[in-house]
Amino acid sequence: MVDVSATRVAWLALGAAVGLPVLHAVSLLAQAGPGVSAESEAMTRLVLLATVLCALAVFALRRYRVVQPSAVLRAGLVLQGLVGFALALEETAGPFGASAPAGVSAVGPWIVLAGVTVPARPAWTLRAGLVAAAAWPLAYAVNAARGVAPALGAELVFWGCLNVVLAVATYGAVRNRSAVHQEAGASADDIGGYRLVSRIGEGGMGEVWKATHKLLAREAAVKLIRPEVVAREGREADLAAARFRREARSIAGLQSPHTVYLYDFGVSADGRFYYVMELLHGMALQAMVRESGPVPAGRTVSILTQMCRSLAEAHARGLVHRDLKPSNIMLCEVALVHDFVKVLDFGLAKNTDPSVTQLTLDGTATGTPAYMAPEAALGDGGVDHRADIYGLGCIAYFLLTGTPVFEEPDPVRAALMHLNQAPEPPSSRLGAPLPGALERLVLDCLAKSPADRPPTMTAVIERLESCPVDPWTAADARAWWETRLASGRIDEPATRSSSGARAQSARPRPATPA
Repeated sequence: MVDVSATRVAWLALGAAVGLPVLHAVSLLAQAGPGVSAESEAMTRLVLLATVLCALAVFALRRYRVVQPSAVLRAGLVLQGLVGFALALEETAGPFGASAPAGVSAVGPWIVLAGVTVPARPAWTLRAGLVAAAAWPLAYAVNAARGVAPALGAELVFWGCLNVVLAVATYGAVRNRSAVHQEAGASADDIGGYRLVSRIGEGGMGEVWKATHKLLAREAAVKLIRPEVVAREGREADLAAARFRREARSIAGLQSPHTVYLYDFGVSADGRFYYVMELLHGMALQAMVRESGPVPAGRTVSILTQMCRSLAEAHARGLVHRDLKPSNIMLCEVALVHDFVKVLDFGLAKNTDPSVTQLTLDGTATGTPAYMAPEAALGDGGVDHRADIYGLGCIAYFLLTGTPVFEEPDPVRAALMHLNQAPEPPSSRLGAPLPGALERLVLDCLAKSPADRPPTMTAVIERLESCPVDPWTAADARAWWETRLASGRIDEPATRSSSGARAQSARPRPATPA
């Protein structure tokens, strides 16, 4: 939607560049009585020329993709006020003759036209409208100081006040339109052949909806960018949209059954990016540990092995997840298989191919501090697949002990501890013995230097398979799930993504990759 808004700003600017000289010519032809002075006319034409040049500059910025779409939107806000000033300066430069001005100021229709043409957040529309409305009294004051403005009668006061009223009315209309679109999306919106049923997750970047296919009656989870995100100011909005597209393409190329399946991807009728995924039934590891406590070693090995199979394929395709954490790993019931692991949320995935443009702001760390590799915390750009091995170690530690590696609520301090502090052995934290081979593997994955960690996920799988643990069987998994379902204790299908989204629904709970 940012792209759509920027394009409309550009065409509106081109229209202003053409229309302003035409209106000026019509105004000169229609003037009655004594004309304005040559000095006043020169100033009006100078402001008009400056406005036309600015409008053409805004059009060129968008036409030739010189800056980000969000920068075009900011330039459009300035241009809206400048056009309002040029119109008002034209209207108030010179006497009206014996009759009072008829109709309304041209600034008012300009406010309405700009507000309804450019899709933006209602607050943005109000701000731009008030800037243009404020230009009218400013222009009158300038002309009054030069002695060329008409006497300030009731009609002119009405003109100035009406501009403010129209700015507020346009804001109300845009806000109502946004609410109607959002309500329509909650009931009968069609997205790529799917009908949205109910919103089950939301967060800083994404919304997740439960949906059904219109022909196949297949349930799915639809993730789309929140409207307020795509209209947000700054480079962050552009990065959010680009990251969303990349997440869909990343998932689409993965074949592992332990990676969430992607059904569809595209752009909705109102310009929002979306993709359609399988609707999972289960719970996040975060919720499971909170509900059941530390996980037995055998079950931990089973969960980690399935995670590794998903991530091994991603790494083979040059993708690094970079945001592994318990809330991004779903434990599901798939067909008749229990404890089936699904890896979610590739929204921060990094392509290690040097020819691929990265979407992270320079010098910033990406991921969740409690599960972030030391090199990722530094934000130096040198992150490779071994950062995911560190994240896997953090999740293994959490499963075995029921606590994060470092129990520090402050994110900055947590990141520093991952950089500088050696982790306490899991058996010491748990207060009970663990298989030595498994504990050594976890600590090796948590090595500060990437070179000291296992080299690949395949190597991790080999070590997991050699760990002497009591096996977690299909019968064990089925018994655990049946007990929890019967007691209603599988009550947290929520996941938490890089966008901060949470999802909840009624039992039996469908878990979604939010």
